[in-house]
Amino acid sequence: MSLPLRGQIQWEDLAVEIAAIGRLPIERVVPEATLIDDLGYDSLAVAELIVLLTEEYEITTLPGDLETRDWSKVTVGQLREECGGGTA
Repeated sequence: MSLPLRGQIQWEDLAVEIAAIGRLPIERVVPEATLIDDLGYDSLAVAELIVLLTEEYEITTLPGDLETRDWSKVTVGQLREECGGGTA
């Protein structure tokens, strides 16, 4: 994993973090996968991911109110774009 850059996260790093939090094989973390339906994230896992992104990587580009957002529709690719990194 590369060193975190302020306000940015590389695709590989995001995939590793998502897999680690969800205790998933890295192969399941693909851009079209939704966090909740496809990867089985629950609210605690989503919260852990958001804390990691905002504190470790200092991501400030996530839209709206993170607590009331409908996370069931958020894909890994969408999250990557929101973190300022474009597509995988």
